[in-house]
Amino acid sequence: MPEVRRRPTFLEWIALGVGLVLLWRYRWILDDAFVYFRYIDNFLFLDLGLVYNRGEYVEGYSSPLWLLLLLGFRALRLDYWYVLLGVGVVAFLAFWWCLVELRRRTAPHGPELPVPALFLCGNYGVLCYFTSGMETPLVQLAAALFALFVFRPSSPGLQAALGLAPLLRHELFLPVALGAAWAWKRNRFPWTLVLVCLSTLGGWVLFRIYYYADFFPNTFYLKNTWEVRRGFVYLHETLSTYHLYELGALAVLGAWWTSRRGLGGRGAERLVLLAAAVVVAAYVVKIGGDARHYRYLAFPFVLAVCATSGIWEALFASLGLGRRSALVAGPAILLLGASFYPPQLDRHPITGKEKAGLVRGISDAAFHRHHPSLRHASWSRDVSPEKLLAAKASGTELHRAVLVDGWCARIYRRYTFRVVQRFGLTDPFLSRARVRANRAGHKLSLLPLAKDLAAIEQSLGWVGRGMFRAALAELPAYRRPQWVERNLAVLERIERRAYNRHDFLENLRLALRPVRGFRP
Repeated sequence: MPEVRRRPTFLEWIALGVGLVLLWRYRWILDDAFVYFRYIDNFLFLDLGLVYNRGEYVEGYSSPLWLLLLLGFRALRLDYWYVLLGVGVVAFLAFWWCLVELRRRTAPHGPELPVPALFLCGNYGVLCYFTSGMETPLVQLAAALFALFVFRPSSPGLQAALGLAPLLRHELFLPVALGAAWAWKRNRFPWTLVLVCLSTLGGWVLFRIYYYADFFPNTFYLKNTWEVRRGFVYLHETLSTYHLYELGALAVLGAWWTSRRGLGGRGAERLVLLAAAVVVAAYVVKIGGDARHYRYLAFPFVLAVCATSGIWEALFASLGLGRRSALVAGPAILLLGASFYPPQLDRHPITGKEKAGLVRGISDAAFHRHHPSLRHASWSRDVSPEKLLAAKASGTELHRAVLVDGWCARIYRRYTFRVVQRFGLTDPFLSRARVRANRAGHKLSLLPLAKDLAAIEQSLGWVGRGMFRAALAELPAYRRPQWVERNLAVLERIERRAYNRHDFLENLRLALRPVRGFRP
């Protein structure tokens, strides 16, 4: 199919401008981002290693690539808030450019109606997650790069970029494997993609075994559940909020209509995009979605919209509509897409006065956006590199007193404390407790267990292998946690991993012996 003109169209420039304005308007930080910050600061400034608590080797973050990126910027002693905003803007610019390139690859000559760019660059969910402090800006960029790769599978640059995706989030290995199979069938074996993937992901797995004595991060054990019903609710809410059902139906009709008139094409590529979206969405449904609107569906959502690229221009051409019609329809699509917002909000977030609530166990970014403890000035000065280095130089006692908390921003400020994270995000024992989730990733029944753990650690004055057995020996019978007594063998196996000695062969043996969860 011949390409359209090389420069971005007027409508694409409009989408870029509106997207940047709304991205800035919706900027925020998620409480979970402070997990990354504590790991990084412990490593860079307090010499504790890549850990959440001193001497406890647990990979409590979900994206190694995001951690490494933030670590590089923080090593320059930059403020996290400005790093997150800068990365978000750059990621959005690259995302927009991918959508422009995608239109060039898919659209016929004639009217220029870049619906994916118009729809995604005004979308509340998409724009929210170019900030947040989590890895989602890179996830959304990876989705746009994947869409472009499917239409250009021989590109070494795209192959190299996609090879990093499994290091970004582990479930992205599924679409990357699908994309590699597609490239091999379509053109030739994607050596660059495979080599980058094996070297980066394989290298991290080797490090994970050496350092954490495991094949998977702690968050995998916490969220590796079957919550399909809750997951379908999460999926339906995202699709219905942004009217992806209607967009998909129109795209199918448009593809059918244009193919009958010889203007369609690239059907195989569109099916690959949809298949990749489905496999990631299926994983999200399996684990019950997320506690926050849209976030875990960012990759499949972007892919599904990208799969419609080029259909709209072909439809306009088949109906005899020219560029003037496209110039009228384009802003209308942009405004329509920007008008949608989730049911958790009482009004449109563009006002800045929206209030967020829980709907079907799902919250929205607005709760964190307006939370006093997450405002930049309230945490940035409290934990600056200079203060951390001064604390280390003064001999401040680190991680002796134990605290139970679930609010990560508050934990981040209390960097001298050892912390039992009450939701199990960074705790190797709580993450494997088989208890029912009240919301996705939120198991309120872990709180009594967290208090017991903190009491054990505080009473012993140390943590390490044998601490549970020692606690049972020292505590009087009426104070011994029954769940510890019942599950002592399992807890001791977890101890050997979390308090490992960085002996690679021993850690490999530990990693090869799966630790099943326990029922407290």
